[in-house]
Amino acid sequence: MIPAMSRKWKQINKFVEVLDAGWRDSALAQRPAGAAPLRVMDFGGRATSAGMPPARST
Repeated sequence: MIPAMSRKWKQINKFVEVLDAGWRDSALAQRPAGAAPLRVMDFGGRATSAGMPPARST
């Protein structure tokens, strides 16, 4: 890991932890198999400048 990016990665990891907890507590986590895909959009704006590829819809 690049030392200059350490704080950013900590911030991203914390966001993922919060998102994971929210996901587990929501009805979305109980969606039946075969349900339409869930689409998530990131409006961060500067993701590509942080050396990360832009998000894709699956």
